[in-house]
Amino acid sequence: MPELRDLYKVTALLAKIQLRFSGIECPSDSDALQTLVEAECPDTNMVATARTERSAAEDLALIVLRSWLATLPGGAR
Repeated sequence: MPELRDLYKVTALLAKIQLRFSGIECPSDSDALQTLVEAECPDTNMVATARTERSAAEDLALIVLRSWLATLPGGAR
């Protein structure tokens, strides 16, 4: 099981990569995560909470991963 900080940082990196492919630059981890998930998750506290609570970090990672998988051929989820 990854450490909470590691999970958050990897999730943010994946969010930044997805945004960069869309032409959006977000140098801040929290900005990138908020930008990517705001359409799918109305809970605006999720990104902040994910820094300190494992369940929120896992939920956030799942949203970001599903977003990435949806870009693959066939929209795999």
